[in-house]
Amino acid sequence: MNMVTKFRAVQLKNTRSLLLRLLDTPDAGIIDSLRSSVAGTILEVVYGYNVASADDYFLQTTERSMTTFIETVQPGKFLVETFPPLRHIPSWFSGAGFKRLAEQWRIATIEMVERPFDWANPSIVASMMQKISDQEEKLAYESEMIMKSAVAIASIGGTDTSRSAIPLFILSTAMHPSVQQKRKQKLILSSGLSVFQISVIGIHYLITILHDPTIYPDPFEFKPERFIKDGKSNHDVLDPYEVVFGHGRHVCPGRHFAKDTLFIIAASIFATFNITAPLDGDGKPQTLVYEMTDGMISSPKPFDCVIKPRSKAAAELIRDTQSTLLS
Repeated sequence: MNMVTKFRAVQLKNTRSLLLRLLDTPDAGIIDSLRSSVAGTILEVVYGYNVASADDYFLQTTERSMTTFIETVQPGKFLVETFPPLRHIPSWFSGAGFKRLAEQWRIATIEMVERPFDWANPSIVASMMQKISDQEEKLAYESEMIMKSAVAIASIGGTDTSRSAIPLFILSTAMHPSVQQKRKQKLILSSGLSVFQISVIGIHYLITILHDPTIYPDPFEFKPERFIKDGKSNHDVLDPYEVVFGHGRHVCPGRHFAKDTLFIIAASIFATFNITAPLDGDGKPQTLVYEMTDGMISSPKPFDCVIKPRSKAAAELIRDTQSTLLS
């Protein structure tokens, strides 16, 4: 049974807040706004925590934990990997910066794992804690330790990969304005979402499949319409969703939630805003390019785009929806 619909209200609430931020502060950093929305959705569902803003304290703690993970798994990042005896030098010693960083990251990680349990709001964690409370003391302690680590990993992993996909959708839309002209046909967003939700793990395997010309003709062209046939989803074409989330026992357990969250955000933005490239000094659209960061999770580098409501009616709809949500 798909339990994702249980969290639909949280997904919609955070998406509507995102639309309002894009409407009121279109010049603010798009990646920061998207980060707050995606992280806010996941943190509220998992912990019952409401993200207040892009500089929210716990959101920043989550960011530091993400940085810890991405930095530590990058091969050759620290000299101590090549010369293990360096682990014995004191942290104040010259060249022991890795130890000082490790201590900062240790504190951030512990806070990420432990701090959310100070909240008692309705959430996945609250439900799990209720079940654990019925166990014997020793078993309950072990179960709690496992649960804390599991939900922390879910929060970090889900937030980081999801916030990579949506900016790429925005960038792709700005780079291909003709796609927006076809949006009235049907909101099929697969090539703007699932295809881009790719981490470095297994990337060669994914690239091979997702750029196979026998599966996707002109694989390097941005063609969302390849997934549409006679106004409906084209089931003759492999859905990237079936590839990027893994298979078997390695499949992503949050894939249904991630897909729904990404679709709701992208469809809402697509339906209410026009996204274009900024103009240069001659009044012509600037050329945008895909530039990705290095690391375990590859995200788009900061980019400029113009986001405007499709119409006055679209802007009023965003405000009215938000007002209804708050009433």
